[in-house]
Amino acid sequence: MEDIFFMLGFPFLDNERHNLQNLLPFTVRRGGWHQGDRNMSDFMMQMWGNFAKYSNPTPVRVFNTTWEKFTLMRDAYLVMNQTNTSYIYESYRARESAFWCNYLPTAFFPTTPAPWPTETPVETERRHYMIATWITVTLGGIILLTLIVVCCLYVRQRKGVDEMDF
Repeated sequence: MEDIFFMLGFPFLDNERHNLQNLLPFTVRRGGWHQGDRNMSDFMMQMWGNFAKYSNPTPVRVFNTTWEKFTLMRDAYLVMNQTNTSYIYESYRARESAFWCNYLPTAFFPTTPAPWPTETPVETERRHYMIATWITVTLGGIILLTLIVVCCLYVRQRKGVDEMDF
């Protein structure tokens, strides 16, 4: 919460003249602002201004610092200090957050990987219609073949009966 004072430029204001004593945190009321606080405030105001204007905190180097964009492949973060020497580090507290990010989701919410769909829904529906059509044609063919066989047997039996009558 104390960083809001740096972003708004409070270290450059005169505390007594502007009657800011009730707004400031206790540590500032007791000791006042120092040159390091003014450096940090200037740094943060430039970074926020650049971010608002260019959507990038450091389109050009600010106090010899370039803040790289956060990506999933490289989770870099900026550590700022009052001496105008800020550093880029990676994987903020990775060890501390490993339980929450890695172990807990797999232990209590195990998921089986779903196979990637290889067909579009239209292809799947078309395949279902083709299967139904071939089943119908096959069953119709079996019924037709059965009917032909029954007719042949009936004609053969009838021929045999007609020959016996003469």
